[in-house]
Amino acid sequence: MTEKWREEENNKITNYLDQLSNAWDTSSYSTQIKLTEFTKYIPKHSLMQFLSRYELYKLIENIPGDIIELGVCGGKGLFSFVQSVFINEPQYQWRNIVGFDTFTGFPSIHSNDNLKKS
Repeated sequence: MTEKWREEENNKITNYLDQLSNAWDTSSYSTQIKLTEFTKYIPKHSLMQFLSRYELYKLIENIPGDIIELGVCGGKGLFSFVQSVFINEPQYQWRNIVGFDTFTGFPSIHSNDNLKKS
């Protein structure tokens, strides 16, 4: 991949997001209707990320236990799992969803951590 190709791809993504933002901003619908009809406004990659997490959830749906996400950042992934549980477990009685984040990233490995293979 060349730097020029990468720049062109980034410009395409930026233009796509600008078009979606413009569609949201210029729509005469209320925010409630726009949220209900979110598929008109959501970026394709965001929908794909949600569906990927939904499918991951489906793999563990019948396995007891909690869902833990390490490094939640803005919470998009964490809330994808929350929504997946709400969709598939309407009674929501036994699964906890927990997110952790340092908000600064993890420190590098220290020499005292002894990474020698056993």
